[in-house]
Amino acid sequence: MESEPDVGSTFSFTVRLQKQQGEPSQPGTSIRQTDAEVAVATTQLHGAKILLVEDNEINQELMLELLAANEILVETAKDGQEALDLLDREDFDGVLMDSQMPVMDGYEATRHIREQDKYNNLPILALTANAMKGDREKVLAASMNDHIPKPINPGAMFITIAKWISPAGAANEEAIQPPPVEGSAKETDGLPDLPGIDTKAGLAIVRGKLALYRKLLSKFQDSERDFEQHFRAALADDKDPQAATRTAHSLKGVAGTIGARGVQEAAHSLEIACSEGTETIDELLSAVVAELQPVIAGLEELESSIHVDDAT
Repeated sequence: MESEPDVGSTFSFTVRLQKQQGEPSQPGTSIRQTDAEVAVATTQLHGAKILLVEDNEINQELMLELLAANEILVETAKDGQEALDLLDREDFDGVLMDSQMPVMDGYEATRHIREQDKYNNLPILALTANAMKGDREKVLAASMNDHIPKPINPGAMFITIAKWISPAGAANEEAIQPPPVEGSAKETDGLPDLPGIDTKAGLAIVRGKLALYRKLLSKFQDSERDFEQHFRAALADDKDPQAATRTAHSLKGVAGTIGARGVQEAAHSLEIACSEGTETIDELLSAVVAELQPVIAGLEELESSIHVDDAT
């Protein structure tokens, strides 16, 4: 309280509000979590059976590792049609649905799922960068329950999943302990400086799992070294007008996952240009390539050094 004669008094106070259970996350916000909160969430999810619908191999590898490490059963589908086929054959406690995929995207797949009364209460959480205009509106319009932003924040992800998904089996009565974290940011000491990559940020996304992080780096190098050629082929694909947008979107997502911030930002700009049909695509593609080339070169050097160490 501050008081001044003949003026009056000013009262200041802080109110801490907790988000209501089951309320969709708001755009532009993040969930701050403690180890104890993450432990409660992951323990609640033990034994849950989840359908992961994700077409990108790097994102799929990351999600499988994080979910399986916390005793969550996972089946995978690479597009919306595969997801529908799996739901016809098996029961799931919930679905993690990528938004942009070939064959059938996550929004269309969710609409087809909701057309069946038996799936009215099936939790469906969108996996989305949540940076494109209208993404949140699309999630809600498609009757998805919530969204999980990319790049993945593992703790926030588990808390969001636990808000909506519960295992169909008996509740787990184990004592709740903070989940083990394999390694830490100090493990960046085991990595050389990699051009264009924030390895500390990348390791945080994989919860300090250095072996997993190295695997994702290798997959990124393999899948994105020919990005320019893949993008130009997608741009020329008259049968799939969304192919170029998806290609840029995919690069944006996986670049964020490994901590390649410059590539992520450049790919985001390219994605917007593709979706809006602007005339700056060639210029923005050149910017992506300029950011991507040193990243790929650094990863190739890293892989060569690993092969040399293995041979000696």
